[in-house]
Amino acid sequence: MLSVERYYEILEVEPGASLDEIHQGYQDLATVWHPDRFTSHPRLRQKAQEKFQEINEAHEQLQNHILLVQARRSAWSEYIPTRPMYPIRVYRAQPQASVHYARCDRATPRREVSAWLD
Repeated sequence: MLSVERYYEILEVEPGASLDEIHQGYQDLATVWHPDRFTSHPRLRQKAQEKFQEINEAHEQLQNHILLVQARRSAWSEYIPTRPMYPIRVYRAQPQASVHYARCDRATPRREVSAWLD
């Protein structure tokens, strides 16, 4: 079994191509290299059979690879949280309204606010 990058090279498509692009590349190469086109030349027919087997293997392996990647992504997407699982800011024991009021009121000295937070 070859690497995935080599399969892309065999089918003459860019790495990361979609299933449709891979299938189109396969169809183009299968039309060119199909062994039935070389019935009168046994040596060329043998080369075409080898190339056609390589093209078929690349097409099958890339399809399996892409479908596996898509299945993994859909399986993991169920576990990705839509909101953070931890609080963004942790507040101390002081009620929220008082802390908010103390931060907005410029007349309140800073030492009083820090005493509330401790």
